[in-house]
Amino acid sequence: MRAMVLAVAVASVLGGLAAAYPSADPDAWFHLSLGRQMVETGGIPATESTCAVSEGRPFTNHEWLYDLGLWEAWAAGGPAGTTAWRVLLAGLLTGLSAAFALRLGAGILPTILTVLLALPVVRPYLDLRPHVAGYALALVFVHLLWARGRPGILRIVALCGVAAVWANVHGSFPLAPILAGMRLLRPGTGESTRDRGAWAAAALATAAATLLNPWGPALYATVAHHGMPVHRMATEWASWDFGASLPRDACFLLLCGGALAGFLARDRRRDLDELALLLVFLVPVLSSEKFVPGLLVGATPILAAHLSRWRAFRSPVPVVAAFAALGAAVAVVPPGISVAGGFSYVEQPREALAYIRDAGLRGRVFHPFIAGGYVGFAGLPALQPFIDGRLYIHDADGVATYAKALQDYDGFRSLTSRFGFAAVLIDRQDAEFGVLSDGLSRDAAYRLAWLDDRFAMWLPKGEREDLPGFRILQAGTDPRYLFDLAGHDLGRAEEEAARVRATGRGEETGWLVGGLLALRRAGLSWAPAEALRPPADRLACDDAARDLGRLADRRPDVPMFRYFHAVALACAGRCDEAKVAAFDARAFPDARDLADRLGRGGCPPGGTTGH
Repeated sequence: MRAMVLAVAVASVLGGLAAAYPSADPDAWFHLSLGRQMVETGGIPATESTCAVSEGRPFTNHEWLYDLGLWEAWAAGGPAGTTAWRVLLAGLLTGLSAAFALRLGAGILPTILTVLLALPVVRPYLDLRPHVAGYALALVFVHLLWARGRPGILRIVALCGVAAVWANVHGSFPLAPILAGMRLLRPGTGESTRDRGAWAAAALATAAATLLNPWGPALYATVAHHGMPVHRMATEWASWDFGASLPRDACFLLLCGGALAGFLARDRRRDLDELALLLVFLVPVLSSEKFVPGLLVGATPILAAHLSRWRAFRSPVPVVAAFAALGAAVAVVPPGISVAGGFSYVEQPREALAYIRDAGLRGRVFHPFIAGGYVGFAGLPALQPFIDGRLYIHDADGVATYAKALQDYDGFRSLTSRFGFAAVLIDRQDAEFGVLSDGLSRDAAYRLAWLDDRFAMWLPKGEREDLPGFRILQAGTDPRYLFDLAGHDLGRAEEEAARVRATGRGEETGWLVGGLLALRRAGLSWAPAEALRPPADRLACDDAARDLGRLADRRPDVPMFRYFHAVALACAGRCDEAKVAAFDARAFPDARDLADRLGRGGCPPGGTTGH
C-alpha cells in the first residue's frame, strides 16, 4: 500500500512540475474576466456584456464553476495563485491517472513510466483551461465506475455528484452517461440481469445529474455548438501536428500505439470495457489536439496495465533504460525542464493597454483576436474588447465581422461608425493586419499613438491630442522608408525610436531604426547595387553592424533583418562575414543579389574578402 501511495505521489509531483511554466494561453484571461464578473454581480450573467461584437446575446457559460475557482485563485495570490491552481489541477490529473492504472492491476514502475511517457505529449495543454479540471473529474468518475461489484445506492449518488459538478466545469460532461453505459461491456456483467439493471440505472442517473446546471438540457446544445466549423479557425482545434517535435511525436505514438496494441494479447481481448474507454478518449485527440490531456484518462493507465503483464518489464534493465530515454524526451520538449510560473505576455499588448488605460481612455477597442481575453481582463470596465476566443458566443457572423475588418479597410470603417472605437490595436508581426495597418496609416481620421516591437495603436484624431504621436516612424513591416527620410526628419526618427525603446518592449525596433539610420549616415542605401559603395563614415558602419547584428540574432526568422545586417557588415569592410549573412538571408530577394555581388569581389575599399 505504501508503494502505491508513493507511486501516486510521484505521478502528482511530475504532473505539477510539468505544468509549472508561464501560462501563454489567451483564453485564461477571459476565464478570469468571467469569474470576476460573477463575483462583482453576485450571479451568472444571462447575457453577454464582455465583448462588443456580441453584447446583449444570451450567454450560456458552461464553464462558470471553473471560472469562479480560477478567479478566486487570482484574488488570493495574483499570478502566483493561478500558478498554484494549475499546478494543483495538473498534479491531481496525473495522480488520479496513476491511481487508476494501479486499480487496473498495473505495477508501480510501469505506472510511473507511463505517466512520464505522457507528460511530453500533454504538457503544452496543462494550462489555465477548464479541460484539465474536466479530465480530472473524468478520472474520479472512472474510478467510481471501475470499483468492484455492481453499483449500489451510495456509489450511484457519488457518480451523480461528480457528473453534476462536471457539467458546471467543462463541456466534456456528456461523457459521464456514456462512460456509465460502457460498464455494460465489462466481462461477466452480462451474465446477471441484476448487474445490467444496476449499470443501466447508473447511466440514467448520471445523465439526469448532468441537468443540474443553470440551463438544464439547453447546456447540451451549447456543447454541441463546439462541433460547428467556426471553431476550426482556432489553432487549438487543429489535429496533431506531426513533425513539429520529434520527441513529442515519438512519445505520442508509443503511448497510443502501445495502448492499442496491448489488446492483441490473448488475455486482453475480452476487456472490451477498457478498450472502449481508450477509444472514447483517443478518437477526439485524432481530430483535435486540444483533447490530448484525455490520454491521461484512457491511454496512460491502460498502457501501464499492459506493460505490467509483459515479462520484460519485470526486469529492472529495460525499465531503467526507458526512464532514461523518457527523461531526455521531457527535457527537450518545450518548455523543457525549466520550472517557472505566472504568465507569458509575448502575444498580449500589456504595455500598450497599460498606456491607454493610464491615459484615462474609455470605450471599445479593436484588437488582435488572440488578445481579446487580455483586453477584457486588463481593460474592463473602462475599455471593452471587440471579440475574444469564445466562438460559441460570437458564432460565424461575429467572426466574419472581425475578419472583414482585416481584409477590407472599407469594412473596418463601417465597423468604426457602428462601434466607435476609442483605440485600434494591430499585431505588427501578423501579416493578416497588413491591409488594416496600411489603411490606418493613410487615414486622416487616425493617428499613430503607440509603437513597440509587437503592437501598434491608433487613436481617432481629436482623441487625447495631448498624448504624443508618431510622425516619422511607421507601423508597417517594411522599414526601407527610413532611407528616404529628409535630413531634418532623421533626428525626429531617432527621438521616436527612443520612445519605442522606453516602452520596455522596443529593443528590436530601436536596433532596426538605429542600424538603418547609421547606414544613412554612412551614405548607403538598402538596394544591393548601392549598398556596396564606399562609405562616407566607417564608424557609422560599425554602429550599423552592431545594432543590426543584435537584431538578426534576436530575430533569425526574418530574412530582411539578416539582409540589412549583411549590408552593414559589408559597409564595415567585413565582407567574408557579409557573404555568409547574405547567403543565410537568401529568402529575401535582394540578399541573393548582394551575395552574388560579394561573390564577384564587390567589396567596399578597405574590406576583406576571400576572392
